[in-house]
Amino acid sequence: MRIKGMTLQFSAMLVVLMALLQSNARAQSPENPPLLIETGRHSAPITAISASKDGTVFATSSQDKTVRIWNAAGRQLQVIRPPVGSQINDAVNHVAISPDGIMVAYQFSKLDRLEEKGGFVSTFPIQVLNLKTQKLERIGRTFEPVRLSFSPDGRYLGWITAFPSDMGVGIDIRRTTDWALYARARREKVGTGSLATLDFSPDGNRIAITYANEIQVLSIKGASYASKSLYDASKCKGDNSYCAVIEEMIAGQKRMVIEKALRPAHGKTPMGAKWSPDGKWLAFGYLDTPVVTLALSGKWEQIELPATGLVKSYFNGPKTMAMLTWSNDSKTLLSTGTMGAKLLKPTVIRQWTVGPKPTYVDEDSTTGNERKLMVDDMVATSAGYAFASNDSIGFYEDGRFRVLEPSSGLRGNLSIYNTSDGTSFYFRFKRSDDILGAPYMFDAIKRVLKPEPRELPLSFWALDKAPGMEHVGLRSDKPILNGVRLEIDSRSGAFAFTSDGQTLLIGTSYTLYRFDRNGTKLWSVNLPAGATALNTSRDGRLILVVLEDGTLRWYRLLDGKEILAFYALNDRRSWAMWTPDGYFDVSDGANIVLSQGVRRENGLIDVEPLSLSSPMYRPDKISDALLKVDFIGEAKPMPKMP
Repeated sequence: MRIKGMTLQFSAMLVVLMALLQSNARAQSPENPPLLIETGRHSAPITAISASKDGTVFATSSQDKTVRIWNAAGRQLQVIRPPVGSQINDAVNHVAISPDGIMVAYQFSKLDRLEEKGGFVSTFPIQVLNLKTQKLERIGRTFEPVRLSFSPDGRYLGWITAFPSDMGVGIDIRRTTDWALYARARREKVGTGSLATLDFSPDGNRIAITYANEIQVLSIKGASYASKSLYDASKCKGDNSYCAVIEEMIAGQKRMVIEKALRPAHGKTPMGAKWSPDGKWLAFGYLDTPVVTLALSGKWEQIELPATGLVKSYFNGPKTMAMLTWSNDSKTLLSTGTMGAKLLKPTVIRQWTVGPKPTYVDEDSTTGNERKLMVDDMVATSAGYAFASNDSIGFYEDGRFRVLEPSSGLRGNLSIYNTSDGTSFYFRFKRSDDILGAPYMFDAIKRVLKPEPRELPLSFWALDKAPGMEHVGLRSDKPILNGVRLEIDSRSGAFAFTSDGQTLLIGTSYTLYRFDRNGTKLWSVNLPAGATALNTSRDGRLILVVLEDGTLRWYRLLDGKEILAFYALNDRRSWAMWTPDGYFDVSDGANIVLSQGVRRENGLIDVEPLSLSSPMYRPDKISDALLKVDFIGEAKPMPKMP
């Protein structure tokens, strides 16, 4: 769902930047956690949101490799930093908080060396942290991301998983008293996302899943657990770590009785099944239609909640309103998805009053300012509703919307402008109350951040063409330069030609590339986040790249070596810079503290603030990092365009 018009005044904020970047090898070692940018909010897309039964606390997980605990008002209570892998795709994939708000379960990705595979294999550990005692339990791992769910009575934790190869997909139910396996079932794979939903009934005795284009209600009550193999594991022979993971995943099951296989009456591809808190209704949406269905539990009569007056709000994606959330009193069902009142207008939240003749009210989430956000997940809280929207957390309370936005001032910049030597650059601070953004300039040598009201000369702009450099699709995953297809790893997010007109730079979701005019790759370096804007200094020394994590980074044009990183808060005065070897600088009087990550014995990461008395506080090292960068050669002016 897209939402516009949300405003939030920033209060003084502690920003933690863990700045000791040595090398990939060091970053992956247990003693030296990888770089984290801690802003008191998420800095990358949120992957899941889950609330306690009374809605007083909720948890979020994110691609920024953290789990965060919040109260209903949106105050952050705790940050959990699992030992997530250092690869750019590694993340905390899902989270669930227990009904009493005491335990939080989450799953994250990391690389493990598993013997049979002869190298590193991505695994997805599942852990549970007791928020009161801080006791950590490691309860399982899979080869693919899962969806986690606590039963409303707190007795079970369940998840959906995919087995390796042709072993199908499955459901795991664990007892929360000792995390022992209580029940397990397997299903054959039936297309993509064949098991996309798992929701417990209020009494914890049944689960609803979507499978093979139907809703299945499974009883998990009765019959003691009996060991029975789900799959012939003879193909996985030998005593090795890879086989051990597979055997753990498939060993045994307690049969789950299919109480009802419900063929949906109003669409072909059901998803998003949700029990009402009183257990009377099971609601579900569809991927192929914006209709929502209410099924009366026990009788299983289906009532259509029509999509009257709704049109698809944007071009991509399915027609759906399958993001469902019940009010705690079971009287209201909220649905949202890709539909709005008009094309290219904000999508709506449709609030259904449930009864013999359901009625609805649409909220288009407008509060006066132009800002569109897509709601990815939504939960009921004691104050109303909280939702995840890309990297922001939003709240819908008493008919009003507000949002906790990421605090980076560079977030959302698709262009970056810089002076000839690259030591100063120009950008726009963007907020929900200022979507066009206020123009600002930062001088890294003079340590000055200030408004820039003048119109910038063309010499500050990134070069999007060069003589003799014919190109097609430089913002795609199949760019062509002078008739040569350039080999890149993902879609291009930004590009620029160098000032001598001889080479092309491309930034993707993972990598920064430099190509010559013949399409030959001169070098490539890994990026810590996807590139959104790119420019080069005219003197042939530096590349400036704006990344999705809210940082700007300088790289050496000669070989792609990272030189310096910059981060600014949206208070429009506080900033920090740091070098890969750990020297740092911060603005005078800034609300920014830099910290070193420290790994606990249980593997979670804490941070220890660095003071300005630290020997690593060296503003002189920051200026030297930029001023002493080698030239490619003699600086030459850009050739004139024909």
